Amino acid sequence: MADHQNYGDDVDAKYLLRPNTYSSVGVDDDEVFKVHRSPEYLLKLFHAIGDTISEEDLARVYSKVEEENDGKVTIEAFRIAYYDYKHGFVTDESKCC
Repeated sequence: MADHQNYGDDVDAKYLLRPNTYSSVGVDDDEVFKVHRSPEYLLKLFHAIGDTISEEDLARVYSKVEEENDGKVTIEAFRIAYYDYKHGFVTDESKCC
């Protein structure tokens, strides 16, 4: 039986074809860019998506992101800073970590 009621929460074709990195662990797009997250949450999330981030690296990057964003650390802000750090794109200590 079909339900023809529009609840306003349907995803579009783009999302179905190319879901965000975190959708498999239940994180919505809005959460990625807007919601402040704790270090513990980020550690669990990155481990859940298969990244082997250490607690030391997490603390180093988290504090830098927190400092640069007035105390707000979102998943996306952390991800960008962490992958720059992880892949050696940051060479100046004053810029990150």
